[in-house]
Amino acid sequence: MNIAFNIAHPSHYYLFRKVIADLKCSGNNIFIFIKTKDIVEDLLKENNVEYINIYPESKPEKKNNLIKRVLIKNTRLYKCLISHNIDILVSGASDVAQASFLAGIPSIIFNDDDASVVPLSAIFGWPFASVLLVPESCRMGMLKLKSIHYHAYQKTAYLHPEIFNPDPEILEKYNLVSKRYFLIRTVSLTAHHDNKIRGLDNYTIEKIVNKLKFRGEVIISSERNLPENLSQYQKKLDYSDIHHLIKYCALLIADSQSMTHEAALLGTPSIRYNDFVGRMGVFNELEEEHKITIGIKPENPAELIKKIDDTLQNGDYVHYLNRKIKEINAEVINLASFASWFIENYPESKKKMKKNPDYQYRFK
Repeated sequence: MNIAFNIAHPSHYYLFRKVIADLKCSGNNIFIFIKTKDIVEDLLKENNVEYINIYPESKPEKKNNLIKRVLIKNTRLYKCLISHNIDILVSGASDVAQASFLAGIPSIIFNDDDASVVPLSAIFGWPFASVLLVPESCRMGMLKLKSIHYHAYQKTAYLHPEIFNPDPEILEKYNLVSKRYFLIRTVSLTAHHDNKIRGLDNYTIEKIVNKLKFRGEVIISSERNLPENLSQYQKKLDYSDIHHLIKYCALLIADSQSMTHEAALLGTPSIRYNDFVGRMGVFNELEEEHKITIGIKPENPAELIKKIDDTLQNGDYVHYLNRKIKEINAEVINLASFASWFIENYPESKKKMKKNPDYQYRFK
């Protein structure tokens, strides 16, 4: 088949990397379409991945002309789907389902956000998809009949120990061998679903730095410009090294959903600080049921500082995380293998999963 992957976010590249490799090994032709977003293009270049950038224009800082940008991007994607004789489109973004729908091509959309958190996706994207693949804890509302739920987390597709092997030698690149270090990650929060969402502001980051700098090395990764008193803690990190660095850090503090989720599945102590806390099924499961990460809302900055102290002083917490992650990894399916099977055998795979959801457990 001619299979198209639309990569709209850095995490989508990692989500689909093993799946793409498996599908190539089966003799399928793979086409990768991207738009200019964060570090997506740099990440693909760094890993020598061929792609077509259908929307190279930079996204404006303000959330204006969203409809216009989507129409332009999807028109270009539609033309590419037709010209490359694509049989099926796979993506982690919702709006591209419009292009595949108009082209008469089935689309498989991966998602781990609740419908209530991303209402524009629920209204203007997902209804055009052929099927949605989501974790069991993901609340899809009116679109649950279009959804196939799997027993795993989206990020286990690339962080499961059978796939990801952390490399301690990478620490040498950053002079971090035998050092205790902390990661602070702050994102721009400019996506359509980030409207009125608060995260780590400079004042809060400064308080965190002052709390941590005497306990180890502080590294800040930021999508926005920081003042001089904070920029001195920024370090240039190669994109392909980030998961290794997360694995070995003593604590991650972030307003990034993706990076906090990744830290949780790697057994790294992590604290998420944004307005999404308490609103997402996947994170509620990670935070409340499994207790492998911590969520704090921005109206509680004092609680954030207290949790930093509590986490670093709890010597048993890392042992708990390692034990709990082993249990989770033993229970979840091999999402990459399941996804490869589902894509390659669509639409029969959808029918099989609707009839017998336990079929997924063959992929362990």
